[in-house]
Amino acid sequence: MTIKEIFYNLESDGDSKKGLKSSDSFASSNDQVTASPTHSNSVSSQSDSSDGNVIVSGDDSSERDSNTFEVSSQLLTVLHNLIYAFVGAIPDHWCELPQVDGYSHSDLKNLTIPRDGDDYDTCKQFRYTVSGSNLTVNRDDKFSCSNHEFDDSVFENTIVTDFNLVCKDDYLASTVQAMYMFGILCGSPCFGALSDQYGRKKTILIATIIFTLAGPLVALAPNFYILMIARFVLAFASPGVYGTSFVLVIEVLGPGWRGLAGNLFCLPFAVGYMLLPGVAYYIRNWRYLQLALSGPSLILLATWWFLPESPRWLLRRGRVEEAESILRQAAATNGRKKMLPTSFGDMVAKIGDYEKEETVSITWKKRLSSVLDGYASLLRSPKLRLRTLVIYFCWASISMIYYGVALNSPNLSADRYLYTFIGGVLEVPSYFMVPPLIRFLGRRPVFSGFLLICSASLLASLLFESGSVTIIILALFGKLVIGGAYSLVYLYATELMPTLLRTYGLGTASMVGRIGSIMAPYVVDLLGKENNTYPSIVFGSVSLIAGLLSILLPETRNRRLPETVDDIEFDKL
Repeated sequence: MTIKEIFYNLESDGDSKKGLKSSDSFASSNDQVTASPTHSNSVSSQSDSSDGNVIVSGDDSSERDSNTFEVSSQLLTVLHNLIYAFVGAIPDHWCELPQVDGYSHSDLKNLTIPRDGDDYDTCKQFRYTVSGSNLTVNRDDKFSCSNHEFDDSVFENTIVTDFNLVCKDDYLASTVQAMYMFGILCGSPCFGALSDQYGRKKTILIATIIFTLAGPLVALAPNFYILMIARFVLAFASPGVYGTSFVLVIEVLGPGWRGLAGNLFCLPFAVGYMLLPGVAYYIRNWRYLQLALSGPSLILLATWWFLPESPRWLLRRGRVEEAESILRQAAATNGRKKMLPTSFGDMVAKIGDYEKEETVSITWKKRLSSVLDGYASLLRSPKLRLRTLVIYFCWASISMIYYGVALNSPNLSADRYLYTFIGGVLEVPSYFMVPPLIRFLGRRPVFSGFLLICSASLLASLLFESGSVTIIILALFGKLVIGGAYSLVYLYATELMPTLLRTYGLGTASMVGRIGSIMAPYVVDLLGKENNTYPSIVFGSVSLIAGLLSILLPETRNRRLPETVDDIEFDKL
């Protein structure tokens, strides 16, 4: 008897009391999980842990504690994902003005700063000399200045003003956000491995401590390099917080609840998205804003004590008594104590011994060899290679467009607070419009349609005058449909990969996807500086290419999932 079978026995007994067929209960364990932008980059590396795990009915205290932690972690981590929209803002700036008695600030600005069209030059200054109260300006000689003054009418300060990240150093501001996304890329596989080796609960604790400490460290960073390191560490820990806790929730949820949970656990992401601009509106000092958003992380430490460990993981490690205790406690809480078979303890013990022997027999050398071979297998055969490469490109494109459009308010002349809030509101329909659409239209038409519609929306904005409300509406509509594509790509990629390579395919695809989010701030900040329409051109063009490439993918609705590479290569489905 396997782990899945013993849990199936428990599920079917309990579900029969509710008038459900046991076969329906078991089948629902494969319900889709709609992934938010955070889920899709962490859960995939651990997704194999969510099949056939301990089942509770929905009112167990351990489940409530797990749900509370997951909801809190989703809400808090999104605040740091998108905080760059405010702390990385680039206010109007100009070269530092000389201090000369008898001259007003505006006089000095007009005399020493060259004009660049209707605006002042942001990086150059006329050469001048000051002698007492006399100012001599050579308007034929310009030079690039190293110190700047910043307009503080909107922001008290930002990382740009504190660390002078403009002109020749303007790319460093984008690098702060890129480093954050790189941290998530690195943290996802690391905490996935830690979770498998040391358990869900311990991994969550380690990640939560790092996450809680790194937030204030970002706010207190004395220089740019400490800021970069702190942002990386903060991001590195975040998948260990929300990703591992999501896996834990899935492992303690009943099969009938998993599909619903996949959708509902996206909602805290949307709530956090909407809360961020509200908090940022009232706190215009980036250090205070960072502290304000980091403080609530203490809630995670407080709720961690009440989390259960995953019974499945305990069984795999041979910790039979602990697993049995959690299972019996869950059954008792849900009124199923009498449903447990009398031989339950012996069944669990046998499974625990088997799983422990199986785990110990796998050496790290064998595990590494298996992993490398799995990744290589994705590219060996022609049809699977095509699927893999197209999914890689689409995932990276979606990630870049999603975060790029979210950060692009300055280039659209939009109010960044209102723009970000509406972006958060649009997250909700982007989650819930996907299931009915793919049910009636299929995966490929909806997925390709989202990408092509996003492209049309972003490129159509080029037809309107800069600063037009229509441009902002088109950008937000593009954000809505690319959010739908983000929700769908995880499911679609899952169905395209063969069972034996599914974990490898999803893990690598989500990591490649992070490359897109790393590129996003550079497109917005650096290309937007050259011309405010360039980001929309890039995002729209990339979305068009991804949409056309996705047409090469097969439809998977109502088709059996491929088990082997041969199923794909020889079209055995």
